[in-house]
Amino acid sequence: MKHAVTTLLRCTLCGAALLLPHTAVAGDSSGNYAVWGPGSASCNRYLQARLADEADPYKHYLMGWLSAYNQVTPDTYSLTGTMPITEILGWLDGFCDEHRLYGLNDALGEMAAELHERRQRRLGPRRR
Repeated sequence: MKHAVTTLLRCTLCGAALLLPHTAVAGDSSGNYAVWGPGSASCNRYLQARLADEADPYKHYLMGWLSAYNQVTPDTYSLTGTMPITEILGWLDGFCDEHRLYGLNDALGEMAAELHERRQRRLGPRRR
C-alpha cells in the first residue's frame, strides 16, 4: 500500500507540475502525458462513483493531487486555503456535471486555474 501511495504521489507531482505557469512544457512533443489511477477516469465515471458511494479512490487521488500541487507550486501553502473537503468535492461535482467527458485530472487542472490567485500563500490566516 505504501508503494502505491508513493507512486500515486509521484504521478500526481508530475501532473501538478504541468499546471505551473513557471514550468516548461512537459510531456511528449505534443504536450501529452500519461495519467495514472483515478485521475485517468472521466468526470462522468467520477460522478457515477459519487452517486454509488464508491468515491474513496477519487477522494484519495484528489488529496494527493492537491498536496503535490501545494508542494511544487511556488509561493503556495494551500491551493484550497481553508476550504473543507466537502466544498472542494462540491466544486468538482459541479464542474464534472457540466463537463462529463473531461478527464478527472483535467478537471483538477481547471480547479487549480480558478483557485490559484486566491490560494493561501503561507501558513497562517488565509489572505484574499
